[in-house]
Amino acid sequence: MDVISKFDDKGPAWYWNVLHLGEHTGTHFDAPVHWITGKDLPNNTCETIPARRFVGPACVIDVSREVAGNEDFLLMPDHVVAWEKTNGKIPKDSWCCCARTGASEPRRRRS
Repeated sequence: MDVISKFDDKGPAWYWNVLHLGEHTGTHFDAPVHWITGKDLPNNTCETIPARRFVGPACVIDVSREVAGNEDFLLMPDHVVAWEKTNGKIPKDSWCCCARTGASEPRRRRS
């Protein structure tokens, strides 16, 4: 992340950053056709996916405590299995595409 302005001469009324992200980090919607496993599915491109497929139950895996203790924490399949043991199996056709990390909260700079 690069700071553009922080309530200074470059931008006295706003704090503004440039984020540099990898392509597959949640910055866009990926249609099934984007992946080899979805390339042959029917209705696999953005303009052909039925609107009803964009709505469904959501499952949130809260790993904010883990992230607070380790900013390099990586969600692994065993975390999902543990979540399911507590909360039940993730339902078919539900959304579970991100985890609550607390990462959007301001961090204190370490000395």
